[in-house]
This record gives sequence, structure tokens and C-alpha cells, in this order.
Amino acid sequence: MKVLIIDQDGTGLSFALRASVAGHSVRWFVRPKSNSNALGGGFKGVEKIDNWVASAGWADLIFSTGNSDYLEKLEFFSKRGHPVFAATPASVRLQTNALESIQSLVDAGVDSAPYSIFPTMQAAERHVIKTNERYVFKSIGDEEGSPRTYVSQSPADLVAWLRRTAPPKGGVMLQQIVDGVKLRVTRFMGSTGWVGPYNESFTYPAGTVISYFTPSSKLGNSTLDKLADALLARGHRGAVTLSCVVDAAGKPWPTAVTCGLSWPTANVMLGATRGDPIRWMRDALDGKDTATFTTDIGCGVSLSHSDGAGVPIYGVTRGVAVHVHPQAVQMLRLPDTAKDGKGIVERDMWATAGSLVAVVDGFGSTVKQATKRAYGTVDKLYVAGGAAHRAVGDVLQHHLPKLHALGYATHCNYGTA
Repeated sequence: MKVLIIDQDGTGLSFALRASVAGHSVRWFVRPKSNSNALGGGFKGVEKIDNWVASAGWADLIFSTGNSDYLEKLEFFSKRGHPVFAATPASVRLQTNALESIQSLVDAGVDSAPYSIFPTMQAAERHVIKTNERYVFKSIGDEEGSPRTYVSQSPADLVAWLRRTAPPKGGVMLQQIVDGVKLRVTRFMGSTGWVGPYNESFTYPAGTVISYFTPSSKLGNSTLDKLADALLARGHRGAVTLSCVVDAAGKPWPTAVTCGLSWPTANVMLGATRGDPIRWMRDALDGKDTATFTTDIGCGVSLSHSDGAGVPIYGVTRGVAVHVHPQAVQMLRLPDTAKDGKGIVERDMWATAGSLVAVVDGFGSTVKQATKRAYGTVDKLYVAGGAAHRAVGDVLQHHLPKLHALGYATHCNYGTA
């Protein structure tokens, strides 16, 4: 199969390489804002191109890694019968327009936290001072990407933030804060409806995540599934994520819609894929559900560094590489230790091409087992100036019992050391 990858943010190298290993012909376009000559350089099996439009007619599948650009062109090709697995301008408005998102959820029968609209930041500030309440701030004007959002820690904190923040193009929203446990649910939309199982995930700082596929999801069934008709009507194809807070009474409150893949969760999903990592996307466009994933719990850990491009990444053996998803990486001939440990040899090896080096995954029957395996792989790698967040999953030891008691995240078990 001929696969055209439109990489919006420089995160698609792992997809491209795994599609090539699966036997597909791959053309990889990286949006200029996210590209560099070094990115992906030296890897075999992937053709990096400068103009994706010229390859649209060549492709059996056009896959976009994000939704920050090219939406109108992608929709143009989709309407003319080209196999596009991506968001549309209409579906992305559920992500970028807070009011439209909330109204679509309400129309589908999903409650949203109460909110108020204000014409200016100053009017919002006066409301905070008057009520002396915490709120979530959201912009509601026509801005690129997701709405500008700020979750305040106190009324004073919000007032200080409003005063130091440049105003958005349009009005602003103050939404009531719901206390509880954060949980996300994701599904993939094909041409006739959902394909594959649910994915639930917990995200943490510095690009770390716990993610797993499950055949049933109380959160998905009561929230995301109800958006299916609206997403189909908007022509959406691909991943949709609904971020929620589950309160103490067990009620889920949506906080954000993402119409497209979320990183690094997408890398863990890729690692969980069983069989061909790309074919199921084309099948979804043809109305077939062939997506298969492991139901083991996955842990994703982002590896970053601060020493520029061309830094060797040591420890990437064949056994290790299967759990490492390269991001800003290139192949270079660099010095390495000889196999017998005596002396230095020059060989082709992974090297950095930017600050976000890779996402490392690990899978297991419990959170503890998955994180242990992921960090075990991280510890086998060495890149000068490299860093990886180390606390992923720990907070779930306290949150999972609460969620389980309410019927949520029942597939996810913390485990023991």
C-alpha cells in the first residue's frame, strides 16, 4: 500500500518507519514550521518530500498526524474520493471553539459544567472579584489551535493571570471548576462509525502517559459515544478524545474535545497495535473494522535533551528499538564502543535532530509492570543532556480505587511493586 503521511508537528517518524517495515511504500511530508534538514535524515525505507499535494493522487492512504494545518486541502481531496484519514474543518471546531463544543455535547445529551460569557478580560475579572470563586478560563474567539485555557488555583490567582495575559481575539468564558479525577477516552471514527475498542488514558507532566485499550468503557459509553452522529455529520475520520473530570458522585464532566491524535498517547497506541500498523486505517475508510490492539496497560515516557542536534543516542539495539518511537532523530555515522568493549569504532546510529528525542513505551498487566518495563528501556538508553520524567503512574495508586468504586477505569489495575 502507498502511504502518504502529513506530519503536522514533527512526530510522525515512528509511524513512517513502522509502516515501511510492514511493507508499505511511504512518503513523509513534515510541515515546514516543524521540519529541519536533519529530521529523519539517513533512515531507509521512507521518502521525505517537500510537497504533499503532488502525492495525493499516488496514495492509497493519506494520514495526518494532527489538525493544525492543511484541513481545507485535506477536505478538498476527501470530497473527491481520495482516502483521507484526518479531521475536517467542521470537526476541529469541536476542539477550537469552546461554545460550539459545549453545545454539541449538550445536544448529544452530555452535561457540561455551568459557564458565563464575557466580552472582555476586564469584565471577566470583575466577575471573579465579585463572586470570589475559582474558574476555568477559556477563550471563545477564532484562534488557531485549541482554546486558550487556564485552570485557576484560587480567585486571586485567576485575577493575576487575567491581568498579565494578552487578550484573545473574541470573548472569554469562565466555567465552573469541577473537582475530581481526570480521565480521557479515545475512539477512532471510520466512514460508517466507530472502529476498534475504547482507549482510556491518564496524562502527566513532561510528556508521560498511561494508556490502554479496553472493550468496554463506562466513560466512553456515557459521553464520547453520544457524539458519533455529530462527528460523522462533520466528516471526521480518525481519533477523537474526550477529556473529562469524574466527580465524587461518579458524574463525568467533559473539559475538552481533541479531534485528532494526542502525543505521546499516539505512540503508545502505535506500540499496542497488533499486526499491520496502517492497514486498519484504510479499512476504516472503507467501512470495515479490522483494528486490533493489545489490552495490556501501556506506559509512555518522553525522552528529551538540551544539547542540540547530532548527539549520539547510545543503547538502541534491535530489542530496545521496538519500544522506542523516534521523534527528532536522524541516522549519522558516529563513534561507538566496539562490540568486544575494546576500542572505538565508527558506525551508523541514531542521533538527535531536535529536543524531543523519542517516546519509550512499556506494556504489562498492571500500571506498575508497564512503568517498570518502560523505565527499564529508558535506562538502557544514553543521550548527553537527556532527561525523562520519573513519576508517571504513581498518583494512580490513589486515584484508581476511587474510580473503580464508581465503575470507571475498571480495566486498569495499579498492581504491586
